[in-house]
Amino acid sequence: LTCVTSKSIFGITTENCPDGQNLCFKKWYYLNHRYSDITWGCAATCPKPTNVRETIHCCETDKCNE
Repeated sequence: LTCVTSKSIFGITTENCPDGQNLCFKKWYYLNHRYSDITWGCAATCPKPTNVRETIHCCETDKCNE
């Protein structure tokens, strides 16, 4: 599985997930009418939001967390 780990004006950076990590995730924190502090990566299980302003999307196909 290949997941996006960062995005910039120059494109995306990806990584091949290690064995046992079969999910891609994108986590972002909502603040002041815009999304900030976005995190991408691989996971074995879908992370849980730590507060009401945090949103997490998990998926199972290559680069699905773009």
